[in-house]
Amino acid sequence: MHIGARFRMASFVMVLSGAMAWSAAPGRSDDPPPLTQNHVLGLTETAMAPGQVTKAEPPRAISPLSKEDRAALKDTNRVYKGKDWKALSPQERDGVIRGLREANADGTIFVIDVRTGDIYKFDPLPPPTDADRNKSDDVRLSERNGIGIRFFTMDDLLKLAVAAADRPFSQSDRSGDALVVGRVKLDL
Repeated sequence: MHIGARFRMASFVMVLSGAMAWSAAPGRSDDPPPLTQNHVLGLTETAMAPGQVTKAEPPRAISPLSKEDRAALKDTNRVYKGKDWKALSPQERDGVIRGLREANADGTIFVIDVRTGDIYKFDPLPPPTDADRNKSDDVRLSERNGIGIRFFTMDDLLKLAVAAADRPFSQSDRSGDALVVGRVKLDL
């Protein structure tokens, strides 16, 4: 085999193996990123829109919906796609929420899936009956719509890692003003 052909073949093998390693690397699949405090807080952040004196009431955060529940709600209840929501600034998000609240009946419930960022709307809940008095609003909403909705709580948030790393850190990553704990690098 000619030396040029060997070089091209070796280059091809290196490129192919690099592509395979890249596609199998963590975070390089269709799987959503891990839920972290930074992800949830960034996704739910809104700020007062220009010309307003107060922030609009943001959508209520809910725990990630199942694929089946997302499919069931996609055409009937989803009012904003997560990928579009994520691309907005906090001020633009406030404007979107104001528009949604103005276009719907008082008491309409807006929720945001903390995994996808999709925003869904639900008709207002009636006052609880005697049988419903001990049920939380998310349980009542789930029962009425035949899906599994659970409001995302502060306890849920605190159970999450603060941030996710692209790669696991090692002790050799400790330098200067940072400390590595598991997969999270903390600035001191």
